[in-house]
Amino acid sequence: MAILSDQYLLFHENDLLLDASAVAAAILSRCRQKPGLLPAAVCQAQDELVVILTQRDGLEIEDLRWQEQEQLNMTTLLDILHVRWQAAYEPVGSVNINHESGSVSFLLLLKTRTATTSHA
Repeated sequence: MAILSDQYLLFHENDLLLDASAVAAAILSRCRQKPGLLPAAVCQAQDELVVILTQRDGLEIEDLRWQEQEQLNMTTLLDILHVRWQAAYEPVGSVNINHESGSVSFLLLLKTRTATTSHA
């Protein structure tokens, strides 16, 4: 019996500001190394971020993206979540960054699919 444990990927908020797609690609790359490993949450402590990866057997990652949104409020958030839900994305978490030119939020959105092969 395999012992499952969470994995943690650490990033700085500047990584998102400079190239959110590269951060998504790094997360995707790690998840694709082990079938069933998926982002479960993103947590923020000041200017540091941790993406928590956990095992979800029977699923595999199809897509992962950061949705950037300035001036995020509840109405906008719910609208984004509704549109992404229709496209089969689920929210993992959000990050809020305050910088010299204002505030920006990033939503981490995950799209999964049923695993096509079984892995021992």
